[in-house]
Amino acid sequence: MKDNLPTITLYFSLLFVTLASVGFISDLCLVDRSILKTSLVLDLIYLVTAVGLFVFTKFRSEALIYLIRSLGLAYLLISFIGFQGMVLHINYSWSHVLFLNLINYLHFGLGMALCFAGTILNKRQRLITI
Repeated sequence: MKDNLPTITLYFSLLFVTLASVGFISDLCLVDRSILKTSLVLDLIYLVTAVGLFVFTKFRSEALIYLIRSLGLAYLLISFIGFQGMVLHINYSWSHVLFLNLINYLHFGLGMALCFAGTILNKRQRLITI
């Protein structure tokens, strides 16, 4: 079996760079009607995550799988906190609530994808070493 763990990690890194660039572009254009309007801090977190994943492609497979699963759990935790915080923002306009909800669903999807990839890669790594 071929070890394609670095390739999958590079794909996730490219995904986070894309999210960061879309966020930076929508923030720089000052478009109020963008679908995914994020803050500068969130864009920087996406960029740091992408760089971290890119740097970790050169490390051992176990460390890389641990990083992927940890990032997945962190993004799931962020999404659950965000969903709980939706109750606090219910007095705002519906567009504000919809914006927060889209970001929470994005984080939930990222967390699930990272956790799923880490679990599958862990099982494949065990099969490769046997």
